[in-house]
Amino acid sequence: MKLYRINIDGNIDGMDFKDEIMTDVCNAAKLMYDKNGYVEPWINYVAVKDATVCGTCGFKFPLADNQVEITYSTFPELEGREIGAEMVSHLVRIAFEKMNGVKIIAKSHPESIAHVKTLERLNFKKISEYIHPDGSQMWEWHLN
Repeated sequence: MKLYRINIDGNIDGMDFKDEIMTDVCNAAKLMYDKNGYVEPWINYVAVKDATVCGTCGFKFPLADNQVEITYSTFPELEGREIGAEMVSHLVRIAFEKMNGVKIIAKSHPESIAHVKTLERLNFKKISEYIHPDGSQMWEWHLN
């Protein structure tokens, strides 16, 4: 798997996407950069495996207080193939290579069994439960 960065302008170097999903992904990344800033490597990426775009992942905010929050999503037609675990592993490697001792935060819905198993398998520890503003229950995970 290789991660390709989504640039500050919402484009991906060397890739020209025509489909609606990738356009939406890149536009969402650009909006997030406009709101939170663009500081590499704390950005969003597109994951490509075996010449197939299989998901998106990244950091929700630039590094602050020696911690970052990750997010990741596998495209529905490719779920169940450990792609999420590969994306998270890449993000963890990026974070630890860039900043020694960084705390990596992930959040999941408790009913999202695949996300929970991925985070547990990669040694994240569930540290809290809370109610999201939309009313859903969430779990917060840390790795450091």
